[in-house]
Amino acid sequence: MSKSEIGVELVKAKWQQANDAEREQILLELKRRGLSITDAILALRNSGFFSLGEAKEYIATSPAWHVEVGNGKVLHEIAWQVLDDFVASQRDKSRQP
Repeated sequence: MSKSEIGVELVKAKWQQANDAEREQILLELKRRGLSITDAILALRNSGFFSLGEAKEYIATSPAWHVEVGNGKVLHEIAWQVLDDFVASQRDKSRQP
């Protein structure tokens, strides 16, 4: 059974009857079992309790995944800066005689 499938089974088994604090514990358990943030999002989505957008938003606001969400935002900003720099350098090259 893959990590993603394990995540889905855990969420299906415990999510509906859990309160907010218990749901955070479920998300921490997913992390403890080695699921990535993407796996956790897919586990929420594939459990049938959330749409993909809702699952992404839920994980994005989860204290259990706070560090990973922050790292993703930093990586996203760096990627955009690299892309902007690359586009600018290509523009400069095309203007040279």
